[in-house]
Amino acid sequence: GRFYRVTEEMLDGNWPKHDPNFAKAAPYLARVPADEGYNEQVRGGLSIGQAWGRITYQPEGKMQSPLAIESPYVFVDGIVEGMLSEGARLEIRTLQAKALNPDQPDVWSEWSAIAEGPRPFRARLGAESPNRGIHGVYRFELRIAGGAPDAEQNLRVQADFENGIMSIPRLVEGRNVLRMRLDKASSLARPLRLRYDYRAGGTEATQEIEFRPEDFEDGVATKVVEISGLERCNRVTVEYR
Repeated sequence: GRFYRVTEEMLDGNWPKHDPNFAKAAPYLARVPADEGYNEQVRGGLSIGQAWGRITYQPEGKMQSPLAIESPYVFVDGIVEGMLSEGARLEIRTLQAKALNPDQPDVWSEWSAIAEGPRPFRARLGAESPNRGIHGVYRFELRIAGGAPDAEQNLRVQADFENGIMSIPRLVEGRNVLRMRLDKASSLARPLRLRYDYRAGGTEATQEIEFRPEDFEDGVATKVVEISGLERCNRVTVEYR
C-alpha cells in the first residue's frame, strides 16, 4: 500500500502519545483516502504517505545504444520524447523484477518498437503502454534500430518511481552527515550535485552539495551539513550533467 498502516487516531492515539519519533514524522503526514481499500481504522486518518521520485536523462551527442536505466525503487510511469531520423525506430525492453533475490536469472521482455522516424515523438511508458511499459520493473533499456548509423537523434527520458516509505534520506535538525557511494567515482567527468529543498524558520531554503572525484575514498564521499530551524524537508535532487 501507499501508506503506513497506523494513523494518529488508532489505539486511542498511541502513536503521537508514546512514540518520540512522531514529532519528526508529523510534517510529512497525509490523509489516507477513503476509496483505496484501506480498512476502516485507517481510512481518513493521518499517516506517512508514499513518496515518489523522477529520473530525467537527456544524452549529450550520440546516444549509447542500448541505453540502460536502473533504479533501486520500482518504476511506475514514464515518458520518452525526441526526434528520430529517417528509417530509425526506438525500441524498449524491460527486465522482469526479481521478487525472491537478486541472484535470480535475468528475464527480459522482447524488444518492442515505441516510436518511428522521421518525426518528433512522445510516448508514454506507464501501465497503459504495450506490455505495461516500465510499470513494476527496476531496469529497462532503450535502443535505436535502423536508420543511418551516424544520423542525428534526439532523446529525452523521464522515468517516475515510487520508493519505500521513509527510505529516501532526508535532512534533520542540526548536524547531517551525508555519504555518497559510487561504484566508479573516478569516472566522474563533472561534479555530482546533491540538492535539498526544505523549509526552515518559516522560509523556503536550498542546500546544494557538490561531490568531485577527489572527494571519494574507497567509493565513498562524506559531507557534513548543519541545518537550523528545520520544519520540513521537501525534496532531494541528484544531478549529473
